[in-house]
Amino acid sequence: CYQIQALKKLSSSRLRNELLLFLNKEPEENLFDLIETARQFKVLENAEITVERKMLISLCKILKEVKKEILPRERDKFFLLALSYSPENVERLGFSKEEKDKLIKYFKKFEEVYKKWGKLKIWEKVEFFEKIPLFFVLFLGIRFRDLREDVIRFVKEWRKIKPELTGGEIKNFGIKDGKRIGEVLRILRRHKLEGKLCQKLDEIKFLK
Repeated sequence: CYQIQALKKLSSSRLRNELLLFLNKEPEENLFDLIETARQFKVLENAEITVERKMLISLCKILKEVKKEILPRERDKFFLLALSYSPENVERLGFSKEEKDKLIKYFKKFEEVYKKWGKLKIWEKVEFFEKIPLFFVLFLGIRFRDLREDVIRFVKEWRKIKPELTGGEIKNFGIKDGKRIGEVLRILRRHKLEGKLCQKLDEIKFLK
């Protein structure tokens, strides 16, 4: 089709924009077929972008699953990064050199954590995920299949879990220092993530 043939002649910025049209302007149910057609015609390969079919299937599934949970800008970056497959290749899809360097840094940081991922507690996983951009968290769910469930749970559930007590209410327990209040809120959240505190009353009892 004309759209696929046109991709062959595009610069990085134009290629990025055309691919985003697939994501944002075409019906959701057509996304896989559009990218798969581009892949089969070697349009992406000619643009130095290698996309495996299994990865494309995972990309479409995750996009569908989290579409109500992420902002359009995060969704676009996730989509492009996933098509790049590696932070090393992102400049071809319009990411800046500075963005590329940051992504490589995030990836190296994760590779160290990944070695012990199965032994981490939920709160440790959440605190790691919150140190990197959300679109990169989603990307990890594609690159590392055993992470997908944790990534989806983080996006849809874990990151929303917060203490019900406020900083002002914690002051009533005699804790006045702002830094100390922050530490208490962090401890409460960790316990909630582990299922040890369920209600506000549980948090109050914990602090007494």
